[in-house]
Amino acid sequence: MFILGILHDIGYEYSSVQTEHPKIGGNLLRRQGYKYWQEVYYHGRSYSLYSSLPLQLLNTADLHTDGKWNIVWDEEQDAILDYELDIYLCEGTEAEKLDWFRTINIAGEKLTDQELRNVVYHGPFVTDAKRYFSKTGCPAYQIGSDYMNGTPIRQDYLETAIKWISKGNIEDYMGKNQHKEDAKELWEYFESVIKWIKKVFLVYRKEMKGLPWGPLYDEFKDLVNEENFDSEEIEDRIKKLMKDEDIKNKRGIYQYILNGEEKHLNIRTFSQRQKRTAYEQQNGICVKCEDKFDIGQMEADHIIPWF
Repeated sequence: MFILGILHDIGYEYSSVQTEHPKIGGNLLRRQGYKYWQEVYYHGRSYSLYSSLPLQLLNTADLHTDGKWNIVWDEEQDAILDYELDIYLCEGTEAEKLDWFRTINIAGEKLTDQELRNVVYHGPFVTDAKRYFSKTGCPAYQIGSDYMNGTPIRQDYLETAIKWISKGNIEDYMGKNQHKEDAKELWEYFESVIKWIKKVFLVYRKEMKGLPWGPLYDEFKDLVNEENFDSEEIEDRIKKLMKDEDIKNKRGIYQYILNGEEKHLNIRTFSQRQKRTAYEQQNGICVKCEDKFDIGQMEADHIIPWF
């Protein structure tokens, strides 16, 4: 705790904006592997979703000194502690409470939508779900960080997992499971999605990060049980498609492999000028049937056509 007290304001040395020093200091210590980096990151905030005994002790001690290590005298502490605050009691349905939180979430460091949902639908389900999805180095990060956008501590992983399992009805799912004792169902679903991805696609590529894996798993999860399933053949097709210069959206290759829809690839199209040039070079003659056509009767395609 002594070391924590020494380091908690280290961000002052690197911050031009005083209110940013906790985040800067916390991130600096996180990269160095310091155990209490979250206490530094969240200290001094009147409200935080993160809580721990060391953080409470640090905030209490912090009231007794200013940023220059000068003691804050009792009368100054009293002025802080006796300051009158407006407190609002929010009543209504869970959906109404969530709308109210969104309305007032306009000052300071705004909470994300999932952070707001965690407050409104607090209970044993959220508590257990955060154990899997909401901490640095959490199980979801360990097995799925390559495929996920965002960070666990801002609830991006939890939001994505619930979005997948609920088919986009996040608040409905959280409301139904609010008082459930654990989030085992959610974790097992997420784990199944990640295992399925790794079984279908043998080689990881950066284009796989952030794809809608949950819906793809729901639709094609039985693919691996089909008699002609061959992950090595799938990898060969991906390699070939990755090399194709006419494919502008490489990320779309994975969805195309599964459902065969070319719209995911954003295949390069030809301008009217390019079509006219090719038409004149061929003298209006089709290379297949060798008949002559007007340009309005012809279609331009790649040398190796897409079917």
